[in-house]
Amino acid sequence: SFGQKMPDDFERKYAAVVIDLEKMNSDLQQCINEIQIFCQQIAPGPSLAAMLAPSHLREKCREEASFLFEKNNHGSITDSNIIDLITGLTALMLQVKSLSDSNQNAYELSVLQGTMDQIKMKLEPQYQKLF
Repeated sequence: SFGQKMPDDFERKYAAVVIDLEKMNSDLQQCINEIQIFCQQIAPGPSLAAMLAPSHLREKCREEASFLFEKNNHGSITDSNIIDLITGLTALMLQVKSLSDSNQNAYELSVLQGTMDQIKMKLEPQYQKLF
């Protein structure tokens, strides 16, 4: 029932399932990104490549943000939630910069909304309303 303490065994199993699902999601995202890169290489025209670009841009900026964080953190921040938030917000800024430097259509700009949604989902519920 809502508000009651769950048994420790249940909480451990639940946490393990959540971690497994997060890993699967990450693995699937990596596969999708690789497929999108391959499709861009064999795409018959620019329209397919344009449709695939947002996800590729999101992943590229996420990787660059992770690199920048690791380069500049010097071990100061160790909380994985804070690291993930900083990396996500840095990736968002890199996406804005990348998209502002080129002429993108509305579909390609949807990458920003997708990134903001991903960041928002990782926030605690009381902060999601503020984001």
